[in-house]
Amino acid sequence: MESSLTQGEETIAVAVVCVFQNRVIMRDFRLPLHSTVADALAVARASGAFPSDDENTWGYAIFGQCAPPETLLHDGDRLEWLRPLHCDPKTSRRRRAKSKVSG
Repeated sequence: MESSLTQGEETIAVAVVCVFQNRVIMRDFRLPLHSTVADALAVARASGAFPSDDENTWGYAIFGQCAPPETLLHDGDRLEWLRPLHCDPKTSRRRRAKSKVSG
């Protein structure tokens, strides 16, 4: 476990997942009760296993539901560290559909 907990402190188990440079990074952490998404991200970053580039452009979700940094985590949560999209998914779908029709 990467976080510093005091003996006897109540904790929760949280998985942090990130797809980065064509690989999936997943680590389990034990965090103090009442930890937030921001707390989990700090512990994940400190572990050295996760990207540390401009996180301001990244998004976060818990089991696929948008989660701002102040969101409280619960035992068993899976925090997803989402990289920014390179293009609009709707535009991509339209482009693929158009190429099928004309091809």
